[in-house]
Amino acid sequence: MKTKNKMGKLARATAGVALLGAVTSGAYAQKAGDNVVTLGWFHIMPQDSSTPMTTYVSPQPIDTPLRLPSAFTSQGTGLSTNNADTLGLVFSHFLTDHIALTTVAGVPPTFKIRGRGAIVPPGPAGALGTENLDDPANEPIVKSVRQWSPAMMIQYYFNSATARFRPFVGIGISYNFFTNLELNPNFVT
Repeated sequence: MKTKNKMGKLARATAGVALLGAVTSGAYAQKAGDNVVTLGWFHIMPQDSSTPMTTYVSPQPIDTPLRLPSAFTSQGTGLSTNNADTLGLVFSHFLTDHIALTTVAGVPPTFKIRGRGAIVPPGPAGALGTENLDDPANEPIVKSVRQWSPAMMIQYYFNSATARFRPFVGIGISYNFFTNLELNPNFVT
């Protein structure tokens, strides 16, 4: 059996570090050609919205007598994750006195994913076995997963290049992916 969960976006990062770059003391000359590097802290607060888990069953001859469908959803199941803190790096290159291209990166944080509820097959198959996600032996279901989320922004800075206070607006893109997935061995078996 394979269990799939439509978990919303795993993470949205709070990038207060970028604001630091706008108000850093000593970095007043932000003009065309300048580079600004800011080292700081990212606090990742996942906004998870887990739907009930759907289990996809690989076809077996026993499925028909057990009235086991090819997929079933177990109501009351779901996943959640923890917050994480990590080191962040923001690099801005000023294309003009008012426009900067900024990249946001850092040390990829790791998360644990916990389950809730029980995966119960419908019909007679349910009597043969269920998987209790709340069982302490199954927690956390994912012992560790690393998030990579490099981002790039274009920013427009207000005020003159020599101003002490330079608020900005920006828009950007981010590509998120996950590596080093380590499942709980008890859950796997």
